[in-house]
Amino acid sequence: MSGWKIEARYWIWPRLATFFYRQAVEEYRLAEADERIRAALAAGQLDSGTAGQQLQIIQDQAGRIPDTALEALVDARLQARLAAELGITVTDADVDAALTEEASLPEQRKVSVIAVRPEQDSGASEPTDAQRAAAKQKAEAALADLGAGKSFEDVAKEYSTDATGLSGGAVGYISRNYPEDAPFMQALFDLGLNSTTGVIEGTDGTFRIGRVTDIVPARVDEGRNDRISEAIGLAAYREAVRAGVTRERLGEKVVADASLPSEQVHAWQIAVNFGDEGPTTTTPEVRSLGIPFCSQSMIQITRREANVATAAMTWLSVSDETNSPTAMNEQPRRNTPR
Repeated sequence: MSGWKIEARYWIWPRLATFFYRQAVEEYRLAEADERIRAALAAGQLDSGTAGQQLQIIQDQAGRIPDTALEALVDARLQARLAAELGITVTDADVDAALTEEASLPEQRKVSVIAVRPEQDSGASEPTDAQRAAAKQKAEAALADLGAGKSFEDVAKEYSTDATGLSGGAVGYISRNYPEDAPFMQALFDLGLNSTTGVIEGTDGTFRIGRVTDIVPARVDEGRNDRISEAIGLAAYREAVRAGVTRERLGEKVVADASLPSEQVHAWQIAVNFGDEGPTTTTPEVRSLGIPFCSQSMIQITRREANVATAAMTWLSVSDETNSPTAMNEQPRRNTPR
């Protein structure tokens, strides 16, 4: 076998194996999500409409698994290199913690709600004090009816001003990350079983009353790692999790650095664009873009550029010298905050 064929074999096959392992990880994650949704539907923790929407999203994502896996590998390679340059490390203990978090199923509560939003005049940006007072009085009347023994369903249909009133206030099972007003969510998760909140004014101005009729405790799926190991191999999955933790740490550092006073630079980006058809024999488009003053930590390579970088070079030049790209007349500058 000729030398170049041996070299190609030892260069290509490990990378193909890495790609197929990452593809298996993405397939496993989608299959696991599908299984959890169907289990929640069977247990009555999801309605059929919501479950159908979520299952359709999973089906759509399944059709893009090869692209998703390739993008994830490119991102992981670039992010690992950047993390090393910035001194960011991800230990085995960090990966273990992330795996435990993935295997953790949050507490869920079956919730019903009565919501009364203040009326608002046409063209007004917010309700008047009188309109707020009227809405609060209506919510307090609903709470009084509950105290008098009326069913939550009937009271919700009579008093609620939002769509939940049509279903007797039924919301279904929710976890703490449910997109609802924060003070109301806190009150719901402080409640005991079969208990009702008082009237709570939300940050959005709506007055709400909530009831909890079932609680599914949080738990950790202890057998998850064994199932992963049997399905695709735990080592491959751990590498995907490590890449995810690295991405989170990089994001945290960018946010932290951006919040601190720091030296700023004027940057030049020279990008070689081959177009959607990829490299050809024709001359590629070359662009020179000025980037306004920004922190060096905020200069990022986009995913599009990262994909092109496998066939072409995207070069980012940061300099305080006076020479600039010939396509631009403006001189690079350095701006240091006082």
